[in-house]
Amino acid sequence: MIFRFLSQTKNGKYILRLRLIWGITRSLQFRIAWGAILAVALSSLTADTVIYLTTAQQVRDRTIASLTRSNYLLSFAVAHWRQEIFKSLELLSLDQSFRNLNTEAMADTLKALRLSEPNRQISVWSPDGRLIISGGTEPGKGLRNGHVFRNPAFQEALKGNTTLQVLGADGATKSCLFAASAIYPEGVIDKTEITAPKAIVTLCAPFFLAEDDAGLAYSIEKTDSPEPGAKQQELISMESQNYNGSEFMMVRNNGYVVFPLTSINDWISSLSPAEIRRSPWGPFVDFALSGKPDNQGLELVASGKTFIVVKRWLPNRHWVVLSIVSRDTALRGLNLALRKLRAFQVVTMLIVALVLIRISGEIVKPIRKASQAIRKISQGDFKIHVEDQRDDEIGELYKDINATGNLLSSFVAREKGHAVAEQQIATAQQIQQSFLLKSLPESDFFEIAADSLPAYEVGADWYDSLKVGHFLYVIVADVCDKGVPSALFMSVFRSLLRSNILTQAREAGLGQPADLAHVTRLVNEYMSENHGSTCMFATIFAACYDTQTGQLTYVNAGHESPLVLRNLDTEAKLESLDPTGPAVGLFPGAQFLNSTTTLAPGDLLFTFTDGLTDARSPAEQGWGIQRLQDFLLQLQSDARHPAAVLQQVFKLIENHQGSAERFDDLTVLLLRVTATEPVAADTTIDKKA
Repeated sequence: MIFRFLSQTKNGKYILRLRLIWGITRSLQFRIAWGAILAVALSSLTADTVIYLTTAQQVRDRTIASLTRSNYLLSFAVAHWRQEIFKSLELLSLDQSFRNLNTEAMADTLKALRLSEPNRQISVWSPDGRLIISGGTEPGKGLRNGHVFRNPAFQEALKGNTTLQVLGADGATKSCLFAASAIYPEGVIDKTEITAPKAIVTLCAPFFLAEDDAGLAYSIEKTDSPEPGAKQQELISMESQNYNGSEFMMVRNNGYVVFPLTSINDWISSLSPAEIRRSPWGPFVDFALSGKPDNQGLELVASGKTFIVVKRWLPNRHWVVLSIVSRDTALRGLNLALRKLRAFQVVTMLIVALVLIRISGEIVKPIRKASQAIRKISQGDFKIHVEDQRDDEIGELYKDINATGNLLSSFVAREKGHAVAEQQIATAQQIQQSFLLKSLPESDFFEIAADSLPAYEVGADWYDSLKVGHFLYVIVADVCDKGVPSALFMSVFRSLLRSNILTQAREAGLGQPADLAHVTRLVNEYMSENHGSTCMFATIFAACYDTQTGQLTYVNAGHESPLVLRNLDTEAKLESLDPTGPAVGLFPGAQFLNSTTTLAPGDLLFTFTDGLTDARSPAEQGWGIQRLQDFLLQLQSDARHPAAVLQQVFKLIENHQGSAERFDDLTVLLLRVTATEPVAADTTIDKKA
């Protein structure tokens, strides 16, 4: 009993809890509900996985397409802004006051430009790098002559070229985007006519340009790009370990980095290329400067996180621009939808479980009713009576339970004054005799003989046989152990087998045999679920012989392998019918298989329990399977009548045992085919068989 409290155990409450859990998990009702939940869970998990994999790829493709478009538009905006800077410097270099180096006039011009572009610092330098005039103090405050002179943009301007570079920090100098253009003397049209310019005009702009620089802001607005709102969106900040969101960056071919649309990562721009490569943004720079193709979305791993990146080189291939979004951000909507779907699936599983618990409760109720009745009988309440108005296999079981209770109750009434042991023996004998066949089926197409010898007053072996239509069913079984408990369980096993075979035969209809594997599974489930704690089990050999076709279909549930003696013209041959499943009553969910062979006229089927081969001599020597095989092989064809063979075998066992006591219950059943039954019209099934 799962609710038995172990009061003498120090940890009794924990053992009781374990017993409660064990009892619940063994419940058929619980297993039905749990099986349904597991099936729904597995199907939901499979569906979710397929949906996620398919949709994630679609989301990735759409993200790459969006990044490619955004990258193109922003690249166009940056290129347009770059050209605008170059055009501005070119116009200044052609201005007469700048060509004449008129500092007063240049100061007025720079003051006017300061009003329209407050974040652009425009300066004029001599070719050897000395500052002539500057139009502002920020950015580039404290620009030092040597530092500016060494910048690649300044050096390119001396050659007549205009480029955009990064001016790194140097002492008091603040980093900025740096461009320079040559100023030639008035009247010079062809720049190649002279070897050096008259002066150099430079522009220093902040890294974060989208809102601080009117030229770039206007260019972005003209492209109709969705990125100008990026400041209001979630931004990637590798240094702050914020890996969700998006970002747009520019990488110079010498390794400098600029984030033109945001200011959160501007500190990276102030680093040297070597420092940038060692920073969390290093993988992005490596990717930008790699030979990977433009406009092709790729996944990049940085700081242990995955990002989707699209790159594009600007036309002069001095700058490459990257559009970046974290993979988690791209899949955020999909993940949220899946979480909602899973929550709905959990609710669905709970509803299914509740419904199945309700339905399965009605299904297992009659089985529990029978189990409770058998439990009361096993506890000594022989007056139990189960209502048996049902006309199915459960009704047959109820009748057998009532018959068992009535027999035990009658015995107690008659033998009230006797000892308990004598009462058990007498009752067990009555029960066993009532269940053993008084006569075996007879036919012109087969001969059958069987007998059972108990080791004590009562035995746990039994045999059974019934004929339904042109199908003959034979059973030989052995319940573990010996004595009254085994005899009681023998009656339950026998009743379950017989009633389920009849039920299966009715459901199959004329011309079809009962499914013995299914019958065995039903008996196993009932016994293991309801009486598994008793550790009582049975080995069973059940066979169905079709008298019209000669086919023998059988299930061997852990039983001794029966032998088939073939009727051959040459030397005799034995065939063993090996087990097709485990013993019955031990393992819930055990599987049993049907196997087939063919019996021809003259073939003899010899079935037995282990009490035959284990019969002991006074010297404790077993009779053994070899002696049985030798005996069968020496039988002549005209000496294979089951009754005669049975008598000879029992005589051999008696001689072998001598004065020794019988070691175990012994049961033998023999079936010999005499002829094949011709196919006749269908007949009704005898439900009282």
